[in-house]
Amino acid sequence: MMNVLRQSTPAAALILVLGACAGCSGNGPVRSVAVASGFATQGAKSADFVEQSRPGALEYKPVGVKPPDRGHAPLNADELRTLETSLDQRRTRNESEAATAKALGNTPMAQPPVIPPLE
Repeated sequence: MMNVLRQSTPAAALILVLGACAGCSGNGPVRSVAVASGFATQGAKSADFVEQSRPGALEYKPVGVKPPDRGHAPLNADELRTLETSLDQRRTRNESEAATAKALGNTPMAQPPVIPPLE
């Protein structure tokens, strides 16, 4: 019997401590007692500019709902070809600018001038 009590005492103490810690995490009665006794502190109040910048009611995007209409129709075949052509031209221009920048980056560094010693 005594052996059972020795084994269960640390477990009971651990459960008690963990229960007290869990009680302090919320706004329950354990936290109120801990704050009143000075064991825990009250959370800091947000700064005024933080409270003013937050909306009164947060509106979250619904999940699983069809998004609203974008206000324009999909592109037709001619518009797609025009867009593809302009994107290809831009890619070609970017590749040529990149090749120029790479060539400029491969130039050797200038050597400092050699100054003869003073006599």
